[in-house]
Amino acid sequence: MNTQSSNNIDLKNIRSVFKIALRYWYVFIISGIVSTGIGLAYYVTTKPLLQFMANIIIKENDSSMSSRSAAMLRSLPFGNFSSGGANTYDEIEILNSFTTYREVVKQLKLNTTYVENGFLKDKYLYKNSPIEIKSEIDIADTLQHSLLFKVKLSANECNVKVYKIGLFNKLIGQTILKATQGSVSTLYGKFTLSLTPFFDPKEEYTIKATLCNYDIAAELLQKEVEIELASKKANLINLAIKEHDTKKGKDILNTIISVYDQRKLNKKRENANNTIKFLNGRLDLIYIELSELEKKIESYKEKNNITDIEAEIKAIFSNSGTFQKQLLEVENQHAVIQFTEDFIANPQNKYSLIPLNIGISDSKAVEGLQQYNDALLARMKLLKNTNENNPTLEVGNEQIEAMRNNLLNTIKGLKKGQEITRNKLLEQKERNETRLKKIPVQEREYADIKRQQYLKQELYLYLLQKKEENTMELSETTLNTQIIDSAYFSYKPLSPRLMYVLVFIVFMTCILSIVYITIKELYIKNKS
Repeated sequence: MNTQSSNNIDLKNIRSVFKIALRYWYVFIISGIVSTGIGLAYYVTTKPLLQFMANIIIKENDSSMSSRSAAMLRSLPFGNFSSGGANTYDEIEILNSFTTYREVVKQLKLNTTYVENGFLKDKYLYKNSPIEIKSEIDIADTLQHSLLFKVKLSANECNVKVYKIGLFNKLIGQTILKATQGSVSTLYGKFTLSLTPFFDPKEEYTIKATLCNYDIAAELLQKEVEIELASKKANLINLAIKEHDTKKGKDILNTIISVYDQRKLNKKRENANNTIKFLNGRLDLIYIELSELEKKIESYKEKNNITDIEAEIKAIFSNSGTFQKQLLEVENQHAVIQFTEDFIANPQNKYSLIPLNIGISDSKAVEGLQQYNDALLARMKLLKNTNENNPTLEVGNEQIEAMRNNLLNTIKGLKKGQEITRNKLLEQKERNETRLKKIPVQEREYADIKRQQYLKQELYLYLLQKKEENTMELSETTLNTQIIDSAYFSYKPLSPRLMYVLVFIVFMTCILSIVYITIKELYIKNKS
């Protein structure tokens, strides 16, 4: 009985509410009209927020064993556990680095924004502002406070006020220009105002321009851009940003890719230049030694009346061709290792990059040299933004010094191993040269000089080849980055969405009607 009685009461309450709603039907219509007006005004005046995307792929070197292994792993069913490659994640960090965004800000002048005041909404101007504001000297690197320029512009007059943005904006400069361009002086220097092709003399403009530090603009941009690995089985990197202006969104993503490519190309050329500089020094020394050996051979021939001994010496060398090739390789490696040790041990090269492309065959030593160069590059980057007394820099210097000592020990151990191998080959050489006992002393001495000349010539040609390889690398402009999709955007906006606006209209209609009816009913009840 109690349950049935409760159900009857609920039914009566619902009928009572329904009757009240019918009695105030006009309230729902009026609320609906008001809500629809608000919703449509928002939908019409709000500029669509679009999703911009771009895709690039990091190509792997097919000759790399690790690259082939990684590709094979990704093709297996369990390849998802090893998404991408270590190199791809490194490239993502470079793309998403603060230095990259700072350069994008400088190129696109994103630290300066222009907004035109409108009747219902403000209009953000990107590369279509009727006026451009520039400082006579570039202060965006050192500007500590953002500046606000309020400009009222017409065909005959330009009224400019400059504020320092803070808790309370402070006026720091103002002027009225009778001409449509001129300059305004502030505490931060003089700023020039000039018209652009987008200026219409028939129009009057009220514009707010904001100028901030490159670092601030780069930090804000870094938060807006999303960079991630698009696929677990490919080195595809996706870049995305949400932006209202179609041109600005595309420019940002395309410029990020362009700046990234240029940074990679600059680093590649820097490494090649350092290697060429190192090789040039060694080639000059070997050239001098070769010249001295040629003079020594000429003098020796004249002193001992030697005319034609090459045929006999060639016969001896041809019988030990394999041995000579091994000895030559060991000598080359020993010379290159010695050059590298001298370069590292020289105090003047304490913080200089070590050339890598000079032919060291030991992979562990090359890996150590690469890690040392990476640490030096990190120190150079930190040194650009701080002073030498920075504790972080001092810790980095200590780490670099420890790496340098370990690297010297590794190089010395490698050199010792080469010396042992060379000594064994020289012992074999001495056994082979016992066949020359019947040759006159002059001929043996001549053969020794010719051997020295031959080794120096081979080393000279070897280093010359390495120089040519690095020169070709210097002239190359191809990178391991391929643009799959340049910046594009989805035509379906992220906001405002019509469905959300309709839900808002229905919700507001109900809320406004319920509030009005409730207040009205309470008023009638209290009055009675």
